[in-house]
Amino acid sequence: MVFSAGLATLASACGAPAASQELVAFGNEPFWSATVWPDSIVLRDLGTDSTLRYPRVRPTNAWGRADDFAWAYVLERDPLTVVIVRRADGAGCSDGMSEQSHAYFAFFLRGDRLYEGCARRPRPGSD
Repeated sequence: MVFSAGLATLASACGAPAASQELVAFGNEPFWSATVWPDSIVLRDLGTDSTLRYPRVRPTNAWGRADDFAWAYVLERDPLTVVIVRRADGAGCSDGMSEQSHAYFAFFLRGDRLYEGCARRPRPGSD
């Protein structure tokens, strides 16, 4: 894991083209994001301008459910760091600011802090 802060680091952490993103999760108040890339998972706390970068891990799917129903990326054990994604059936997940509907709910747990938000899979060819 690499920990760093600053806008230059954020730019380098996001250097791959958007089309290679597998999943983008995000929340607001506090503002955070988790981006799943083919080779890494990048967590950002926009309130503190910090970035955590982890090697890409295989997700654990919800037992007895379809693969796209719910899954978790366990990134670190101490402090416990997990990104959990669950399909948002019905009205979808609203981010509360843009009022757009997103396909997934997202949760980011780091130590004793749990953040909640939405997630989406980028459309092929999107920026």
